[in-house]
Amino acid sequence: MSHSSSTSSFRLAVSEDLRPLGVWALTLGARFVPLFGVAFALLWMGRSSGSTGLGLEDRVADSLLTGRDVTGLPTCDTRLVQRRYIAGLRERKDVVVIASSRGFMIQHTLFPGKSFFNSSVGAANLEDLLAIYSMYRRAGFTPGVILLGVEPWMFKSAETIKADLGVLPWALISQEVDDGLRLLHPERRDSVASRLGRFILPSWFSINSIRQSLVFLVRRHVAPPVPLHVTYRADGSVLDAGLRHDRLAVRAMAADFDKGDVQNFLRDPRTSISAERLRLFEDILRLMKSDGVSVQLFLASFHPVAWDLVRSSERYRALPVIEQAVLELGRRLALPVFGSYDPAICGVEEDDFSDPIHLFESGIQRVLSCRRLPG
Repeated sequence: MSHSSSTSSFRLAVSEDLRPLGVWALTLGARFVPLFGVAFALLWMGRSSGSTGLGLEDRVADSLLTGRDVTGLPTCDTRLVQRRYIAGLRERKDVVVIASSRGFMIQHTLFPGKSFFNSSVGAANLEDLLAIYSMYRRAGFTPGVILLGVEPWMFKSAETIKADLGVLPWALISQEVDDGLRLLHPERRDSVASRLGRFILPSWFSINSIRQSLVFLVRRHVAPPVPLHVTYRADGSVLDAGLRHDRLAVRAMAADFDKGDVQNFLRDPRTSISAERLRLFEDILRLMKSDGVSVQLFLASFHPVAWDLVRSSERYRALPVIEQAVLELGRRLALPVFGSYDPAICGVEEDDFSDPIHLFESGIQRVLSCRRLPG
């Protein structure tokens, strides 16, 4: 009897001791569950639209996988399109392009007789090149040839890029970026804490992902969508029937080149080139070569008027330095290099541009016909 009484007293004491902990847990849950709910809603709204249950990017990728063009798109994240498309592949591509929007116009007609896909994404960075390659590698369909577009901003630090844009462009594929970094550094192992963190909060639920989803939510539901004349071709290239063909209008835009947001992204007066980023780029190239991929590099030209401004401005001093660094890297690794940021080198003319930095197909053909290094 006394034993039963002492046991009951012990349980009562324990329950009294734990009561504050229970109240604390309930209070914490009441505060954070709504926060997680709002975050999840933002992710869902930012990554989905329509009533099919699939995100916009998934539906675009599924159409491309079935060989259909997609027309009339609102703003979507091209990185998520690539992730879905590559995961759905059933065969290896002979040629794959990985570049920024300056490579969107490259299409299969430039590679007759070859299976082809353009995996370019807007504002592509080194992290994107690595992540997209790791997607192909994981799918078991490493391409035979990869044509990489090399942009000046790729050699700015991630911190500088985030400061310029507000978000890291590759936030929604950060898991694939991590996968690629582990390919470069096999000795690198995740800690138990980081693996647990990824299990509880996967990359798509990170702060960067939530912020990025909020950006797309605003663009998709508040800001006007992109014009309906934009078409994703089945080969991944982009056709914009509304591109400017007015030479004088494009020339005027080029003359104001120094005033745009993209130009803030290009210039970095603090450094001419990041040695750390150049090493990362070389590591990516060596990884691809070690996998038996034929890697080719291209430098898309700038509008002649814009380039004249670039050449005479101290704020853009990194661009010629970066081009020389890419050429030197190509020599050292025996890689073909095509094109130049300087339009005069490859005979790229004003009529080849739709704006100060984007080329029509005629300009792309001039760039890819201008072999600077034989490889």
